[in-house]
Amino acid sequence: MKRFKGFTILETLLYISLFSFVFIGIVEFALITGSFNRSAEDIISIERSLIFIDKHVEETFEGADLVTDSESVFLNKNGVLSLTKNSIIYLYQLENGRLTVTYNAQKFYLSPIDYFINSFYIEPITNSQTLVTEGVRISVSLSSLKSENTRELKSLYLL
Repeated sequence: MKRFKGFTILETLLYISLFSFVFIGIVEFALITGSFNRSAEDIISIERSLIFIDKHVEETFEGADLVTDSESVFLNKNGVLSLTKNSIIYLYQLENGRLTVTYNAQKFYLSPIDYFINSFYIEPITNSQTLVTEGVRISVSLSSLKSENTRELKSLYLL
């Protein structure tokens, strides 16, 4: 009598179970990697938004005439910054968690809609002899509404 060589049911079940464990591990690794990639993309987007805000304020300060102390709110997490440049008043302030700049009677949003500004803290830098504000130190904290990622930007701007 001739015997056929092949796999028994027990061996087949063993191979299938081993294959399923390896497959589950690969799928889990792919899901975790995708999650980390989404988080990294979100952090990069937050940092790009902060750089955009920084460059906008920096360009406004270039050639600005003065910081209007009477219209600015310093040392507060919901700060307001008022600058005069070429007889135009630039007003930076928070509105519903977004940073806006108003000039020439037009309002522009500087932060994206899917991010929330936790604080816009402005510290004046004054000349000790003339008591005139010659610059500001700004701290902006920006969070994503899609994730728990938060980044902070601290910058110094001088007239």
